[in-house]
Amino acid sequence: MKTLKIPIHSMIDLITNSSTEIFVHSENSVEPAKELLTELLKINGSDKTCDEVFEISLERDKGDINTFVTYHFEDYIYENKIEDVTKFIKDVNAGNIQKPEWWHEIEEEHHHVQTYLLVKSKDKKYDNFISLLKEFLYSPSWYEHSSEDYS
Repeated sequence: MKTLKIPIHSMIDLITNSSTEIFVHSENSVEPAKELLTELLKINGSDKTCDEVFEISLERDKGDINTFVTYHFEDYIYENKIEDVTKFIKDVNAGNIQKPEWWHEIEEEHHHVQTYLLVKSKDKKYDNFISLLKEFLYSPSWYEHSSEDYS
């Protein structure tokens, strides 16, 4: 089965094309994606819903989480002699290590970490749809434009 990984950005970031990185975590992205995909299925004559055909979920970039912990809590990492940040994060998430006080910042302030909307087909016959959706979402090209006259 195919999976499509869609980076979630804020509208401001998309509209202004700012050079500032803005990462948005949005639980609100899942339902609109499901509604859109259900509507596309309906338009195509299917009586299936998104939940019957696709798995929709959110995923936070693990590399970003490692980087965030390493650089924002480097004193804690150093003081506790943590050599493997990835293993430390896994252990905290699994409950093998008590959460440090600052851990809630990672859980609550999701804007520090890039989030992706994952769309996975449950049946191979929908893999082509995932491929076409990916081609569409990544089809726009960009160019730099200025309305100033440099002549």
